[in-house]
Amino acid sequence: MSARERAVEFVRRYRWPLGIALAALLVRLVWNLWVHPPADFVYSDMDTYVSRARALVADPLRRDPNETFFPVGTHYLLAATMALFRTSSLLPATLLWAVMGAALAPIGYFLTGRLHGGPAWRDVGDAPKKAAPKEDASKEDERATLIARVAGTVLVVYYPLLSYTGYFLSETPFALCLTLAALLTLRVADHGRARDAWLLGATLALGTLFRSQMLAVLPLLALVGLLRWRELPELRRPRVVAAIVVPVLAVLAFNLALTHYHTGRATPIAQNAALNRAFGRCHCYELRTRDASWGPPPLGELHRRGEANPNSFPKLNPAITPVLQVKTRMIDEPKIHELADRCIREGGWGKQLYYGMTHVLLLWGYSPAWPDMGVPEYRPLMQGGTRAHLFAFALPSLIALGLCVKRARARLALMVAFVLSLFVVVLRYMGDARLRVPYDAVWIAVALHVYATVVPVTLARWRRPKK
Repeated sequence: MSARERAVEFVRRYRWPLGIALAALLVRLVWNLWVHPPADFVYSDMDTYVSRARALVADPLRRDPNETFFPVGTHYLLAATMALFRTSSLLPATLLWAVMGAALAPIGYFLTGRLHGGPAWRDVGDAPKKAAPKEDASKEDERATLIARVAGTVLVVYYPLLSYTGYFLSETPFALCLTLAALLTLRVADHGRARDAWLLGATLALGTLFRSQMLAVLPLLALVGLLRWRELPELRRPRVVAAIVVPVLAVLAFNLALTHYHTGRATPIAQNAALNRAFGRCHCYELRTRDASWGPPPLGELHRRGEANPNSFPKLNPAITPVLQVKTRMIDEPKIHELADRCIREGGWGKQLYYGMTHVLLLWGYSPAWPDMGVPEYRPLMQGGTRAHLFAFALPSLIALGLCVKRARARLALMVAFVLSLFVVVLRYMGDARLRVPYDAVWIAVALHVYATVVPVTLARWRRPKK
């Protein structure tokens, strides 16, 4: 077969994911270059990432205690585009964010198809013609292909993920790492190939550099592997476990060295985790320190709701006061953790349970994801996207919790582990629609799998003749 024939065959076989990828890229290029250029929205967190990236390029060996306050992946990636193209312009990063956002659509296509269709899933028409598949298997393959196409098409225009490609924030690279890790997890569980395992470990490690919350996925995947060790034999092979864990340990070691270099104190995750824990345990809408003040938008929104209507639910219910002031620096992690512990003692566990419930509600309600919540022309779009996610994908995914109890659905349990890791994070720290958005592609895949599983069975029961 000539090179041209191989190219034609490749395009024919992968025409749907290629078309989805191209459409997603065109949408994001239009969004990033004309509609919502991220260079026009460099303020707050975005300004922090950009300014640190430029400082890193100017002096890579400088020592700055604030360098590791946020996870370093985002501003390192921005700095890499500046160093590679030898420019301080944000245009290369703008294009990179568009490409990363576009990649979510074809990855979501393959994730959804593999989740429902199983290890041997292929597009309809591409199966080997030596032996005709069984009728039931053929129907499942068709359903898998259909929902894969639906998932990819939805992700082309899905607004919450599209929105974040227009901001220099960690959401887009982290969503890419998380969704790719979910796909690679299925590939490892299905085939146990060392290459896939190393790619999975590298993807998890890279995602940790963008957001430390990626680490919450690992213990849940390990738990599923232990509870379903018969159904998931590939996940218990020592070489597979090593390939997954070693890259993550390498990144944690890098974080320890980097934080020690900049602050003199070695910590495996970014320093802002302590601050987020304090907000989650204290439910103050602002925390003032000696050198700065910080206020998470969703808790500020709850405070304003309570001020406008004291009977609103939920509302801010501070453990101490709605505004806390401490005589320490923002990066002084031990002191910030001491403040969180004090709030637990003084507020009591009843308030902590209330906070946990509030954090879960904030993933969808009361406050659209920041920064769109502060931009009047985009706030309604983010609100609409969040409501669509809640009713079309989040609520149906609750059925997945029941389905994955069956041993035969161990692969689904792996995907549920990714979704549940989000709840582990928000219950420990705080709730925010912004935290949810990077998980949405995985959530869409799980929800479509549930639709394709439950709907045919339900219709068949309705159509069954009554005796």
